[in-house]
Amino acid sequence: MQIGTVLNLDGATLTNVGGAVLTAERISVGQAILCREGFIARGMINLTGARVDAVLDFTDAVLSHSADSALTLAHLRTPSLILRPATAPEEVDLRHANIEAYQKVVLKK
Repeated sequence: MQIGTVLNLDGATLTNVGGAVLTAERISVGQAILCREGFIARGMINLTGARVDAVLDFTDAVLSHSADSALTLAHLRTPSLILRPATAPEEVDLRHANIEAYQKVVLKK
């Protein structure tokens, strides 16, 4: 799958408790994937092998999944990953990811 510019999921709510809410393995995005501003995922997000040419941003996102990894980013290629969710998932899979710059998880009090 290929998206020319931006996959904008800002403010979206995706729910599939115990299953996947978004599976986009090997997706290629020309600029950004935005999961901010009230984005809620109640289920697994799988972006294994994704290529995002500018930024993958989870600022203030709510990420939860009852089993395994809530966020699978194995083999991800991106110059910038912003992983500052409102609630931190129990596990994030970044095996073999190639990220030039990232912002660590910072939980809001």
